[in-house]
Amino acid sequence: MKQDHNYDGVYFIKGMFSLHQLGEFKKFGVNALSMFHYIRLKQGLIPRSNPDHNKFSAWVLVDNSNLQKFVGIHQSTKWEVLKKLEGAKLIEVKRRGRGKCPRVRITCPEKLLH
Repeated sequence: MKQDHNYDGVYFIKGMFSLHQLGEFKKFGVNALSMFHYIRLKQGLIPRSNPDHNKFSAWVLVDNSNLQKFVGIHQSTKWEVLKKLEGAKLIEVKRRGRGKCPRVRITCPEKLLH
């Protein structure tokens, strides 16, 4: 029996998922959660041949068009969220100059460390 799966508009996170990280990002609102989802989505798309494949510490580019298309965050909101999360030391941001998309990675630990 053939099944017809229509996942139009639904994007999955491939690989590991840390509930501690999810809880930390949740403290900063729905846009921060969407940014976490987007970063993990992009990290899951890194090819298996790359040594950074599926690691929380892998750098990803956060471009405006895909960010808006995948999780619905506009350019102005993107920078507000990035600054908030960077200030809380949940992510690390490398600005590449005016007009270029930043590189971002998650720096929040995968589990609560006492």
